[in-house]
Amino acid sequence: MPASILILGGASAIGASAIQLLRLAYPSLDILATSSPKHHAHLVSLGVTHLFDYHSSTVVSDIKKASPGAKGVDMIIDCVSAGLTQQDICDVLDEDGSKMYASVITAIDSPVVAQGVTKTLINGWLLTDLQGGKQIIPMITRLIEEGQYKVPLPVRVVGHGLGDVPKVMDQVFSVSGEKLLVVL
Repeated sequence: MPASILILGGASAIGASAIQLLRLAYPSLDILATSSPKHHAHLVSLGVTHLFDYHSSTVVSDIKKASPGAKGVDMIIDCVSAGLTQQDICDVLDEDGSKMYASVITAIDSPVVAQGVTKTLINGWLLTDLQGGKQIIPMITRLIEEGQYKVPLPVRVVGHGLGDVPKVMDQVFSVSGEKLLVVL
């Protein structure tokens, strides 16, 4: 079991979901995450242990200092392709740890990781191919019904019908901390 995991893009839907599911699976796990400060209170409510402003010029050193023993984190889950622009992010990995970097497929390009780091590209469909993967949806459904898992982000209706999709596409790139919905 890892001692610590860093979620890049904690305020994204995938990041907020990962935080909740990790907290449920590993109650004592150190979960570190990056996001804009305006989302920090929400992410703490989901189970984050340490939060960092991804815009900070000292984010890498701040994360390393906050990790267990200030040695670095065991794993990184990149939910927003942050590694494309922050290429020193692998410096937060513990040199003696697993040095694993999972990148959710969100962009055309894939982040380049440091030598010695194991990179895995993941998406939702790949999860069903894992051992026990067919049980993911029924288990999340049960967690929702039991009140243990909550919709990770507020939802805002921005349109009605397929005709509204082109009108709202510009909003997709500027939204933060909420999910946009076009009702069909």
